[in-house]
Amino acid sequence: MIKENIEIGKNQDNEVKKETDEVAVEKSFRIKTSRGGEHRVSCTPGDLDEFTVGMLFARGDIQSIKEIKEIKISLEAGEIYADLRKPSLLENRNLEKKKMPDPLDKAALFSMAEEIFLNPGPLFSSTGCAHCCTFVSGKETLCKIEDIGRHNALDKGIGYCLLKGIDLG
Repeated sequence: MIKENIEIGKNQDNEVKKETDEVAVEKSFRIKTSRGGEHRVSCTPGDLDEFTVGMLFARGDIQSIKEIKEIKISLEAGEIYADLRKPSLLENRNLEKKKMPDPLDKAALFSMAEEIFLNPGPLFSSTGCAHCCTFVSGKETLCKIEDIGRHNALDKGIGYCLLKGIDLG
């Protein structure tokens, strides 16, 4: 569950009126790795595989998606376990030069940004309280993902790209 309905009181004309409002949920997790790493985090409890992969990558616990054997998630216990392979220095090194997509001109960039802002994700649309991270390549949207925390949305986006084999270089 990434959102829930709660009862709130709204002040209208100096009178408190009770209403039901939809809000994004945040849950605490303890992420452990087979290498002994441990992180405590709070995030929206959706896209947890993507979040775990992106967070481990961003924090330097892994250098490649190939290092992950398995991710086990216990939503009820608030625990995530990442079984990791031993890193290979040669496997993670990419020595070939890659051609980067041509940069967008200003008008195209602002047009994409406007599209993202005018069409937010479903969590923001229903609650008004989520951050969205969008990855693009050229004019193509690769991923659009949400979380209650900005940094968590970014970690989820990184994880999404790594899990789908999308090159972040």
